[in-house]
Amino acid sequence: MDYAGLKEIAKRLGTKHVAVKKEKMLDNILDKIEELMELENWADENQDLMEFYEANTEGDGEEEVEKEEVEEEEEVEELTFNLEEEEKKVKEVKKEADKKKIEKKEKKKQNKNPGVIATIVTILSETKKGVTIDEIVARLTKAFPERNPEGMKKTVKVQIGGRIKKEKGLNVSKDDDKYTIK
Repeated sequence: MDYAGLKEIAKRLGTKHVAVKKEKMLDNILDKIEELMELENWADENQDLMEFYEANTEGDGEEEVEKEEVEEEEEVEELTFNLEEEEKKVKEVKKEADKKKIEKKEKKKQNKNPGVIATIVTILSETKKGVTIDEIVARLTKAFPERNPEGMKKTVKVQIGGRIKKEKGLNVSKDDDKYTIK
């Protein structure tokens, strides 16, 4: 419809039509028709304006909905992609942390020398004639100079008194004051 035709409809509806561009006037007319459609019997009494309204709004709503749906789908795709990227980063961080844990454990295992109890078991296993508690403590003191000899003596007594058998399944035998593992 040309500008003069729109101006006539705008006058008829009482909408702004002076010094208004064609697109703005059309929007004003369509808004006014939407407002008036809510009045009882208005649509029936103004069939020509209803036809004008339908001709100028036909497809606009569908195109808007379709455009919004496309935009929403694109946004969902982008968010999904971002989520997947973040999940990959989290997996990489977890993998790196697990790797560091394993490396730390391996390093700890490599640096770890046999402890006092393992050394007691070794001393008892290597002897054929048996060893006394004082001989075991003397060897432990050489192997572990940073440790208290009295504390190690207590440990030896507890271990040969039954703990080695209980925890390691080894039988400690005593012949006089000498101990050995059979």
